[in-house]
Amino acid sequence: MPRKKKRKAMHSHSTSHEEPIDWIDVHGKRILTLNKQMVHLFGLKHYAVHVFVINAKGELVLQRRRDDRFLQPGSWDTSVGGHVTSGESLLASARRETKEELRITSPLHALGQLDVIDKQKNYHNDERVAYYWCRTTQIPYYQRSEIAGLQAIPLGKVNAFIRSHQCSPMLVAGWKKFGKRFMERML
Repeated sequence: MPRKKKRKAMHSHSTSHEEPIDWIDVHGKRILTLNKQMVHLFGLKHYAVHVFVINAKGELVLQRRRDDRFLQPGSWDTSVGGHVTSGESLLASARRETKEELRITSPLHALGQLDVIDKQKNYHNDERVAYYWCRTTQIPYYQRSEIAGLQAIPLGKVNAFIRSHQCSPMLVAGWKKFGKRFMERML
């Protein structure tokens, strides 16, 4: 009996720049699928997901991006962040990224969406970001190819941390928009 070929997962690509991303309009409707590098090169609006993870001590886990990353090198960022692969739902993408980056599988809860623009000399990142949160007792194990380290911040000290450190626009905008509501749910 012939063996069935295994299909590659949609998010498996030889390099992350080849990842298929949907260019979207202001209403979130797909215009065209391009690779991630083209989307950033031309500053085209696309979906991304970011997750705020609360550990067993009630602290917000933040990641520091590696210095060799294309987007926001060396910056502090949300616990998890990533692009939505073409054809993938926002929630499925957030779950996938959370499992890939931190090996956490706790249930995710939606906070809302926000348009965030990050314009640098070598790229223009125009994202419609879907924010989620989760509380977990699982110990995060981070993906060293993307993350330099993790830091757990008591919720009452997150605003001061953001003011005093180099942070990604996705962390700053997401915390500004959803932080107060998020902290009310946690306390």
